[in-house]
Amino acid sequence: MIGDIPVALVGLVGYIAMLAVAIARVMRPSSSLDLALFALSLAATAYVAYLSYVEVFVLGAICPWCVSVAICSVAIFVITAREVLGSSS
Repeated sequence: MIGDIPVALVGLVGYIAMLAVAIARVMRPSSSLDLALFALSLAATAYVAYLSYVEVFVLGAICPWCVSVAICSVAIFVITAREVLGSSS
């Protein structure tokens, strides 16, 4: 929980935001949408890195769903980073 908000809800809202930006980017390619998707995926990856740390070193337990979300976040980040870095060269 983050205050009264479940962590899962934060993740759901974040993934919905990334999906919305990705759809907008497909419909109307733009470097600002590329950067927005990159920023969202970077934030998601940083957050799941923190949650993975808590999972392993504080709680001492590994959740398969959490690992799946972490893998998806990192994959989205890598793909968007390649797009952003590839388009700038």
